[in-house]
Amino acid sequence: MAKIKVFVDLDDTLIDTSKLKEGLFRIIRDMGVPEEDIEPAYESSKNKHGIPILDKWVRSYPGVNPEKLRKQIEAKYLRAGTENLNRQRLEHLKKKYPPEKYELILMTKGEPEVQEWKMEEIRTLNVFSDYLVIDTGKTEFLRQSETVKHGDFFILIDNSQEEREAMAGVFPQAELIDSLTIDEETKREQEPSETREG
Repeated sequence: MAKIKVFVDLDDTLIDTSKLKEGLFRIIRDMGVPEEDIEPAYESSKNKHGIPILDKWVRSYPGVNPEKLRKQIEAKYLRAGTENLNRQRLEHLKKKYPPEKYELILMTKGEPEVQEWKMEEIRTLNVFSDYLVIDTGKTEFLRQSETVKHGDFFILIDNSQEEREAMAGVFPQAELIDSLTIDEETKREQEPSETREG
């Protein structure tokens, strides 16, 4: 029997991108860029799919050496899987979806090089059977690719309500899970043992 595919989002589901972004912005601030100039440049570096393009972003700050900034940003992204990974969610996914029955696939939208840096540490944990970096919405990608066949049941875990709603419109057979649901399930699992200890 074929394994059920479980697509897991990276940013904001497994990696705390708000903490990561704070760290990235701190690097730029420490190079002398005024606070109010940092985010607008980041936003204006995004392409039509909402993906920040690193080479454009690092050249957005006059007086800052773009090569030096790029190296520091790269180093921060490479530590993302250590510093910003939600290990509790990852552990829950490992228990809930054992490899005998499920195929866990990390699917992320972004600039390939940057997403690969973010996933480098996660790869060493051997939780996922595949890693997909895409430049469109996840629904659009699955509709156009052979990753799932028409009518196949699969699971998507994603923090984005917009993404889940889009997926429901195209793949009504899919189970769509908000990443916060993982936290609720984890909390419920922990409650009995805490009650017993009390």
